[in-house]
Amino acid sequence: MRAAGFRYLVNDTRNGRSAYRERFLEDEAFHIIEGREKKRAVRVRVIEDVQGGAGPPDRLMLCKSEGRQEKEQAIRSQAEQRLVEELDRLVERVRKRRLTEPKKMERAIGRVLAHHPRAARLYTVEVVESPSGAAAQIVYQCKHDLLQADQELFGCYVLRTDNEALADEELWQTYMVLSRAEDGFRALKSNLGLRPNRHHVEPRVDAHVFITILAYHLLRFLLFTLESKGGPRSWETLKRILATHCYTTIVLPTTRCGTVRTRKAGAPDEHQKAIYRHLGVEWRNLPVVTEQLP
Repeated sequence: MRAAGFRYLVNDTRNGRSAYRERFLEDEAFHIIEGREKKRAVRVRVIEDVQGGAGPPDRLMLCKSEGRQEKEQAIRSQAEQRLVEELDRLVERVRKRRLTEPKKMERAIGRVLAHHPRAARLYTVEVVESPSGAAAQIVYQCKHDLLQADQELFGCYVLRTDNEALADEELWQTYMVLSRAEDGFRALKSNLGLRPNRHHVEPRVDAHVFITILAYHLLRFLLFTLESKGGPRSWETLKRILATHCYTTIVLPTTRCGTVRTRKAGAPDEHQKAIYRHLGVEWRNLPVVTEQLP
């Protein structure tokens, strides 16, 4: 990208953030992104790439998000709970002598850990055989030091860029634009049946990217129009409000001309009417489909 003259801004890998653990723990070096009074706080600091490499060093923005911290904690808790529950069921099978052979126990442990890769590395699970000839047991234990190290980095992420012109807030806002674009791609491509993307032929990849850009333009047009008129600013909120406004099919059997089937939209509630009004949509003129069946 540098050779072609392009600038870049990327989110570093989740595992890569551990390389900056000490920098993340220096709370006094971070400052809060302004203009987010009604949202969870995001604190940032900018450093040079401590790992170096070929060419000039990248700028690294270390970010600590309270919202992302809560999300990661919730995901980890759920994953850990599911793993522990399955391990407890496995221990109970061994206790009731439904599973007695050590080799089969090890295979069962492998299957359980494979089902829960997010939490598996936080636990040691082993088969303990008694030298006195007693039945083997399954024992598991949490790696508390590793768990604590992970929790210290919940909500932390690293942005990497070669752009020296952007201020800290501009850099973070640019990243948020990329995030909104990704959200738009995910939402609209899912509805169009274009995910997952397994294309391996270049023209198909080009077509996929083109439809992706169209989807994002459509999403931004809708949200910008609503934002400028005081409507919802979130695609998820917009979908949730409009989800209950549905089409209804009315089937009317007749004695002379078979069955008449009419499909039309119901009456929206006041919140839905406000959204249609902001978008310039007259809900009374929504399409009505009538067909006659024998």
